[in-house]
Amino acid sequence: MILKAENISKKFPRKLKEANFFYAVNPLDFTLEQGKVTEIIGRSGGGKTTLLNMLSGLLSPSDGRVTLDGKDIYSFTDKELSLLRNEHFGVVPQGHTGIENLTVLENVLLPYVLYHKDNKAEERALELLERVDILTLAEAYPSELSGGEVRRLAIARALIMNPEFVFADEPTGDLDDENTESVLQLFRELANGGTAVLLVTHEAEAKKIADITYKMNNGNIEPVSGC
Repeated sequence: MILKAENISKKFPRKLKEANFFYAVNPLDFTLEQGKVTEIIGRSGGGKTTLLNMLSGLLSPSDGRVTLDGKDIYSFTDKELSLLRNEHFGVVPQGHTGIENLTVLENVLLPYVLYHKDNKAEERALELLERVDILTLAEAYPSELSGGEVRRLAIARALIMNPEFVFADEPTGDLDDENTESVLQLFRELANGGTAVLLVTHEAEAKKIADITYKMNNGNIEPVSGC
């Protein structure tokens, strides 16, 4: 599968002198390659998260197209796009994303149970919780977790459907050195297995696992040579 952005941009309303909008992402092309870890670095406010959200089907571009195997994903109905994201995309967002009235295990299983009525994914969920070292917290609730544990819950949940594309926004932001190394190794293993992994990160250690590095600044993106 090939995910491409073709001349996409994103502008938001803001009254500033004569302009009534500003560009968070200036027009750009981008291809996310399967079997590789692609990282986007840069200062906060440079447009990284906005670009990730457009590529992952969460935020429609103001102009341009995001295509999956040649099909514009934003031409789909809401239901069709939701199903596409569920089947093919795994997203690790910033912030606290656990649903408070669900256990850790139930949170991880949520993308599966939205479209399936069986319990065939429970073994996979437990394996993922063990992989991110929070298996002992399977029956706990998000309010009982530390920030780093919630982040690892989000990583496990993003992987429950075995997605072809993983979009991770600062996935190691709340993690200690040991768990940072473990999570980055997990992303490397996913890419080695054919998954396309996109990391938006300030984590210096991420460059060790990245195949391709881009830098974003003021809504513009450029490749970083030597990475």
